[in-house]
Amino acid sequence: MPRYIGIGQYCYANSAAMLLDTIGETVDPALIEALTGVGLGAVLMQRRKLLFSLGAPDSGISHALTMLGFRFVERAGRDGDPPWEALQNELSHGPVLLGPLDMGHLAYMPNAAGLGGADHYALAYAMDDEQVFVHDPGGYPYVPIARDALERAWRATRVTYRRGAYRFWCRPERERAVDHAELFTQAVASFEAIYAGAADWAERERFPIGADAIRAFAKHARGGAITEAERGFMVFFSLALGAKRAHDFARFFAPHHRELAALKTRQAELFGRAHAAAVAQNWMGLAETLDELADVEESFRATLVETAEVLTGRAL
Repeated sequence: MPRYIGIGQYCYANSAAMLLDTIGETVDPALIEALTGVGLGAVLMQRRKLLFSLGAPDSGISHALTMLGFRFVERAGRDGDPPWEALQNELSHGPVLLGPLDMGHLAYMPNAAGLGGADHYALAYAMDDEQVFVHDPGGYPYVPIARDALERAWRATRVTYRRGAYRFWCRPERERAVDHAELFTQAVASFEAIYAGAADWAERERFPIGADAIRAFAKHARGGAITEAERGFMVFFSLALGAKRAHDFARFFAPHHRELAALKTRQAELFGRAHAAAVAQNWMGLAETLDELADVEESFRATLVETAEVLTGRAL
């Protein structure tokens, strides 16, 4: 399959790549995205929101940077006054990755009013008494944001997965060199842990995950009762992003595990077909594609677990 190069909703991966670039380290955002493991699996949330993700971006960033061989500073606080002094101090050493940010408060985005609660990440590079200046990977370089607006965005009270407020990463430093074979071994173990943790969470919260979640939404689509909000989430965000993530997973796996790579390539193709069906409002076609996607997801998870067992010496 040819490599896809183009727009992708990779805000945290792009921001992390910009952070590493400040110390002369060039790391492909597609690799960072894959290592976070954020795009694994699926969960059917309330109001029939099918999210093709089981991991949180904030913890994913930290896992990816660590696997890549970097040490770094990561901080977060409690709700209350934002850490302007700490941010100013860190900016004197270099840019700072901020997030999660609530997109509904990012006033420089023309459509911010309709994005409340959606998460985002950006790289801060300077500040003064009134504003912070950021490179926003969503298409807004060198953009200023007023401190009061950033405070509301950075507190992220509407971002469901946040762990504290005002989280940031800074001062990355190469600790060790890591080759691709080691990255593969580390990533497979990390991905297995993401699936296991999600299974425990789903049992507590009673949300369907993985193939069960995808099939449940396929059944909903087959009934033709897709709302405009559900369609909008799919056609403007989740399905195209799912295709890009699966494509990048496939490229990551390809040098070391053909079957994992092939399964992710097939998922990428199915995400693309699902996107086209959703745009055309072909709900039967969408349902059939999602059912096939669920089958591939089952195969991928089983193969991943088997691979992890072999790599860690647990296989019989």
